Amino acid sequence: MPNMDGLEATRAIRSQEKGSHIPILALTAAAGRYDECLKAGMDGFLAKPFRKTELIEAINLHLNI
Repeated sequence: MPNMDGLEATRAIRSQEKGSHIPILALTAAAGRYDECLKAGMDGFLAKPFRKTELIEAINLHLNI
């Protein structure tokens, strides 16, 4: 992203939520940033490469499907 990274974007989204919760999943090649992503407010984390089934499971979990 040109102006902010995913961590900054997550913090910005979380600071503006008013009574709702937008699910945010990290999709990253930086597997070592798991804790940092969760501390920023992300709901889940998938390290690349990931399988299509893993992505679908994560989406379903966080959308309560």
